[in-house]
Amino acid sequence: MNKFLIKFRAPLIVITDILFGLLALFATLLIKYGSGNFNDQLMIHIGPFSIIILLFLINFYIFNLYSSRFNRIITEFVDSYIKSIAIAFIASISIFYIFGQFFNLTPKTNLLIFTA
Repeated sequence: MNKFLIKFRAPLIVITDILFGLLALFATLLIKYGSGNFNDQLMIHIGPFSIIILLFLINFYIFNLYSSRFNRIITEFVDSYIKSIAIAFIASISIFYIFGQFFNLTPKTNLLIFTA
């Protein structure tokens, strides 16, 4: 079992990050819009925020957050994590404003809640 976890550690972390990204989207929509029209808001937000979640994952990869060697040094990990979140957030804002017409969505507050 230990060899299995070592071999598939990074893919499991990526899957966990995707699930947490979706959970963050659900929480954001519940906080912002309540449960009344949750399904409608989910359909509007799922496409754009899937791209944002992918952007966060790519950023995490670029900052070596999926490397087992890197994760052992907690101060470096936290520093890189904070930097990757900040860069992904700024890139997300840029994407929403550059391609805002394509998404028909400019979620200023939603993106802030999602990132937090």
